[in-house]
Amino acid sequence: MGNKTSSRQSAEDFRPYFEKYVRIKGREGVLTSPGFKQWLAEAQIMGENTTVTVLDAEKVIASNVEDRENMDFELFNKCVKALIKEKNLNFAKITDKLAAVAKSLPS
Repeated sequence: MGNKTSSRQSAEDFRPYFEKYVRIKGREGVLTSPGFKQWLAEAQIMGENTTVTVLDAEKVIASNVEDRENMDFELFNKCVKALIKEKNLNFAKITDKLAAVAKSLPS
């Protein structure tokens, strides 16, 4: 039960990184499904030498997002959590990698 609380706190702590990434690479305050996959690739979560494939990301998006062009923070978080569960990944490591990409972007 404690893990769920810390995951929620970690997810909410991640919001500023999502907002920064979307401000620079998103569209009108949201992330598109190609943008989601791009961020996973930039964070080296998806791609060669990883356990996450483009198909894995597509499946997660298809099962969690109705409008593939309008992924807000809640939908993004839902997709990340689904991917983590599906591929048995570590939440903190994944969000740290995504945050590192956002931090590297110009302000």
